[in-house]
Amino acid sequence: MRRLMSVLMVAISLLVAVPGFAGLIGIHPGFKAGFTVSNFDENISNAEELESRSKVTFGGSLRFDIGPFFSIQPELQYLPGGGKGSFVVDDGGSPTTVEGTLKMDYLQIPLLAKFRIPGAGSLVPNFYIAPTAAVNLASKLDADLSALGMPPEEGGVDIKDEVKSLLFGGAVGAGFDMRAGKGIMTLDARYSRSLSDIFEGATTGGSAGVFGAADSKNSSLSVTLGYTF
Repeated sequence: MRRLMSVLMVAISLLVAVPGFAGLIGIHPGFKAGFTVSNFDENISNAEELESRSKVTFGGSLRFDIGPFFSIQPELQYLPGGGKGSFVVDDGGSPTTVEGTLKMDYLQIPLLAKFRIPGAGSLVPNFYIAPTAAVNLASKLDADLSALGMPPEEGGVDIKDEVKSLLFGGAVGAGFDMRAGKGIMTLDARYSRSLSDIFEGATTGGSAGVFGAADSKNSSLSVTLGYTF
């Protein structure tokens, strides 16, 4: 009987408390799309004159509001990575320089701590910081490898075995929220960077398989427009 009374008291307390928290806690799904410019943040051994790679990015989010000025926001986002320029490819024979694009596609999973700055206007500034994990979906080298006796492949040669399947990193960003209908429209800019090496077997001053890569980090700058319900 005492246990039953205790359970009833807890249940009543929760029912009384819920209306008080209803205005402070909210769960809001959303989606976004935009543009990403990516490159390698540090040197890749045996690579020269690398340029950035640009591509569309998109994803979804689930925002948990904790009070009017703070949210926790996990996301799933397709994030392109890589770069283009001169690569020295070593297939176990003579190293050969090729011109091409190293394409890396990731599913990034950031966990944002998002802060909103209160104001009287219709635009509400926000900024955030997040740890990230990124799963490699595909990695290809789009280049003429005929000098290595390799036939051309549409979309590039698959090099996924040379790339780590999971990267850890971080992201920072800022933007504006604006009420739009029953939801909120958000325009933001984000910088992401991997903290772990991109390639398998990378060692400082050493080599990593085909590309001879060491201390290689991927970075990206994304601008997106999103809507949260």
